[in-house]
Amino acid sequence: MGNILLVALALAGLALPGFTWWQVWTKRDSAWENLSKGICFGFGVAVLGVYLLAFISLKVVVYAWILLMLGSVAYWFSKRAGLKEVFSVDQEHTKWLLGILAVTAALRFLPTFFEPYPRGWDPYAHLLLIQEMLTKDGHVFNWMPYESIPLRYPTGSHLLVALVTKMTGVAPHLVFNIVLVWVSLLTCLQLYALTKEVSGNRDLALFSMAVYGLLAIAGSVGYYAWGGLPNLLGVYLMLGAVSVFFSWMPDNKLPLLLSLFFISICLVHEHALLVAIAVFAGFGVRCLMTKERERTMALLKAAVPSMIIGGLYHYFHDPRGYSMVETGFFKYREELHTPSFILNSVGPPFVIFAMLGFWIFRKRQQQFALDPFFLWMTGVMLVCFGLFEYGARLITPILYGESFAPATPARFLTDAVVPLSVFGGIFLMSLQDMLGCGRRVLMAVILVFAGFNHWLYASYMQPVVQPAALEAYAWVQQNTPPDTQVLADKVEAAYFCRRPASNAALPSSELWAHTANRNLLYDTGVEILSGKVPQKEIKVPLVMISEAGMARTVFSRMETVQPGLLQPVWQSQDESYVVFVVRLNRPVKK
Repeated sequence: MGNILLVALALAGLALPGFTWWQVWTKRDSAWENLSKGICFGFGVAVLGVYLLAFISLKVVVYAWILLMLGSVAYWFSKRAGLKEVFSVDQEHTKWLLGILAVTAALRFLPTFFEPYPRGWDPYAHLLLIQEMLTKDGHVFNWMPYESIPLRYPTGSHLLVALVTKMTGVAPHLVFNIVLVWVSLLTCLQLYALTKEVSGNRDLALFSMAVYGLLAIAGSVGYYAWGGLPNLLGVYLMLGAVSVFFSWMPDNKLPLLLSLFFISICLVHEHALLVAIAVFAGFGVRCLMTKERERTMALLKAAVPSMIIGGLYHYFHDPRGYSMVETGFFKYREELHTPSFILNSVGPPFVIFAMLGFWIFRKRQQQFALDPFFLWMTGVMLVCFGLFEYGARLITPILYGESFAPATPARFLTDAVVPLSVFGGIFLMSLQDMLGCGRRVLMAVILVFAGFNHWLYASYMQPVVQPAALEAYAWVQQNTPPDTQVLADKVEAAYFCRRPASNAALPSSELWAHTANRNLLYDTGVEILSGKVPQKEIKVPLVMISEAGMARTVFSRMETVQPGLLQPVWQSQDESYVVFVVRLNRPVKK
């Protein structure tokens, strides 16, 4: 619990300068919308500020942010009346809002008490970069020492995690997990503000937030399963930009605020940026159709600096001499999203609530009025998902002779879960009208249906990294030379050993075709496991980490094929893991 609060305090400090800027510079909304948009803007400013200052060093970022935080605290101390205005809230409504957030937080944080290590493939790719940022005290521009390839992935979220790690002293993997949960809770709050903005109905905003926080899997609690912090943070910032667009400001502040949000998204995640561009392009089309000249000009004013700065960023950031085709971005293989697959991945209760809510909305649009731009936003996300997931699979066999879905289409659906939650809220409000009940009954209904996801939370509490495996990784880190390479089938091995490993994670945006270390180690590991003497020369020290059952089988097999190839050097206390030295640092006789 102490680590959770410590990370929360660090995140609050990072967001405070931007939050203060928001409060000084913009009009006052009602309290919770004002707070949520200010916090989101604070994180957008933090991403941009940390990214720029990290070119000097993370230590400089810490000192600079301490000064900015102290300045912000001094401002609020001198404006105590203004502070009361910002935090003046409807007490009854606030109790419900905080209650929903508290239940959501309890469910999200509960797994961290049972298993502190991240799940999935993605976190261990991000943690390799975060680890190197801490080592180098700033930016990294390649995947060394894990792969000798340039870095393409935007690093805004990585720098935030590295900075929080430096500020708190908490382990990077635990900070990553905690930041993931905190940002998911802030996304709940931002959805509340957006729903209130597009509907004018605070109860609908409350129920929509509850549907998203307690019923949705993909795009909500499902982030915990695959660790997509950059995507989540990018979507959170996009929701902030959309909220700013809906809280229309008839002066020149809107373009600048939107530009800052867009640049921050650009620094965090490419796919979230792609979604944001699609959504705001849809807004632009609708503005032209409805001849809303002011909004059209505001979007153009925001688009020009965003494109110039974003273009310059990608020009200098993207590696020279390589193309996007050489990455896995265009040919990333993911399972076809059939209706049953979507139902299970998004969550049956959520899908049912959202579909019924949309049907009710179509029938009773006067009662549940939503801003047409919001409907465009939801439609654009779903259309993009359909085009990339199903349309591309029909075209790619003709163009490339194989079927694949480019640009990871599942992310469009993941992001669309946020606005679709509003239709789940509409269903609950219509249910309230039909039953003539109060909020307590509806919240009880939500909690009952949230029980359908109990299996998910139970799975999140299962161990991901075995204690014996951690012992093996620690032994390798402490007892082998820095240039050692590791054969291991676990994705976390590279991060904990701090050595190149055969199953080291890389995002789909990276240059897979050029990952020499991983391919070499993978091929070598496959040959050893199949009982063959590896035919590739590896001149650096090589170790193999294996579970004991597999280790005994492989060792006996290799002793027959090539005695002395594997030499056991360490065994865990419970005898479940073994580390071998692989004697391949010599030319192999063919």
